[in-house]
Amino acid sequence: MITGRYRASWESDVRRAGPVIVAEVGTRAPQGRRLEFGFVGVDSLGRHYAQRPFPHLGPAVAAFGPLLVRELGRAVSEEL
Repeated sequence: MITGRYRASWESDVRRAGPVIVAEVGTRAPQGRRLEFGFVGVDSLGRHYAQRPFPHLGPAVAAFGPLLVRELGRAVSEEL
């Protein structure tokens, strides 16, 4: 069943760590790693899986990572 909870679980945070600006994007949803990398075996609840990977974060970072770094650099330059 598609509920939108996984999509809504993604968060982003940008903060200063001394002289460095740190940006984090991620989810704490338990299915995040399983969706990205797949899973074959029995989980902690005894359920059997043969779930193929559905890469979504890796390809997004590859496609938009350079743009994100460039935009963050520009935002930091404007603040300094």
